[in-house]
Amino acid sequence: SSSSALIVQCILENNTSGDFGGAVGVRGTGSPQFINCIFRNNGTGEGIAVKPLGGGALFVRDGTPLLVNCLFDNNRAGEGGVLLVVEGLPTFINCTMVNNQATIGYGGAIFDKDGRVTLKNCIVWNNVTTRGVGDADQIFSGSGGTTLATYSDIQGGWTTGSNNLNVDPQFTNPAGGNYLLQSTSQCKNAGETNALPPDA
Repeated sequence: SSSSALIVQCILENNTSGDFGGAVGVRGTGSPQFINCIFRNNGTGEGIAVKPLGGGALFVRDGTPLLVNCLFDNNRAGEGGVLLVVEGLPTFINCTMVNNQATIGYGGAIFDKDGRVTLKNCIVWNNVTTRGVGDADQIFSGSGGTTLATYSDIQGGWTTGSNNLNVDPQFTNPAGGNYLLQSTSQCKNAGETNALPPDA
C-alpha cells in the first residue's frame, strides 16, 4: 500500500487470496518494482459469474508498478489469470506470461478494461479462458481503452502498438517449466533494446 518496494530474484508461488491478487496487491501511490521474479501457481477465490474475482498473480488498484524479466506461470483467477488492473499504470518489460487461466470471465493473462497496461518485449502465450474464446483471449481490453504492446509476441495477434509478433515462441521445454527460447525462435533478437532498463 503506497509502497515503492524493490523485490529482486524472488519466487512467489502457491499463494491464494480470497478476493483480488493471489500473490501481490498494489494499492495507493507507490511504484513497486519486481525484477527477475517468478510468479507461479498463485490464485484467487473464483467469486461468482456476476462479479468474478481477479488477478491470479497481481492486482493493481493504483500506483505504477514495474515488472522486469519476470515469469508468470500457471496462475489462475476468475478474470485476469495473471493481472487484473482497475486503476494505476503497470508496465511489463521482458516478461513471459504462459499457461495462466481465467476460470470464469475474460483475460487468460490480463484483464485490462481501461487500457492501462504497457507491455514491452513480452511473450503472452497459451493462456486460456472458459468463455469459449480460447487461446485468442490472452488479453482483455474493454471499452475504456486498449492495452499497449510493443515488440511483443502475443498469441492471436495484437494491433495496438507496433512490431508485435503472433508466432510460436518455441520454448525449450514448456512441459518441464523451461521457457528459454530455442535458437530457432523468431523472438530471438526481436525486442527493442532501448526498452531495457539499466543493469543493477
